[in-house]
Amino acid sequence: MNATNTNSALKEALKKYSKVMDRMYWIFLVAILLYELLGSTYFLQNFVVWFAGLFKGGSPEFVAMLYQSIVNLRLLIIIPAVYNILVEAETRREQVILSGMLLVGWIYAILMREQNDTYIFRDMAMIVASYGKDYKKIAHVSMWLAGIVMLLTVSSYFLGILPERTLERDGMVRHSFGTLGPTNLAGHLFFPFF
Repeated sequence: MNATNTNSALKEALKKYSKVMDRMYWIFLVAILLYELLGSTYFLQNFVVWFAGLFKGGSPEFVAMLYQSIVNLRLLIIIPAVYNILVEAETRREQVILSGMLLVGWIYAILMREQNDTYIFRDMAMIVASYGKDYKKIAHVSMWLAGIVMLLTVSSYFLGILPERTLERDGMVRHSFGTLGPTNLAGHLFFPFF
């Protein structure tokens, strides 16, 4: 009985951070989506080259660590995810399932730390942080971001800012229009429609 009262008091105390956590969720979700979208274009590659150029004469290992640290800030989506477990999950069963998902991602990230493989952790944290959110709004934000990034990418290609990587298969040339390959282009173009 005492533990139940403590949990209820904790939930009530944390509920006042609901708006802050919601804002934090959207900021980190947009950061994750933008990083993934830009990662399949030459924009991110050009940014990495520019960033490395800022530290000419510096240790490449230090520059790589600094870049990776900045990029990994998007993983702070774990904060709204933990908040959802503590406050938004309505039953103990939901708390256990959401906690288990985070634990699986965390264990995988630890096991793959030498390769800096955080994909499973990131995806699990995004799923847990998205618990109770409006999925239509998430889809709209994702589609708008994808549309804007693809419009910028293709426009930049036609303006000569981004290069093109073509692929020839069965005598046909497939164009990428500034993305890293024709498959990336097809995936991004058809994502908003299907």
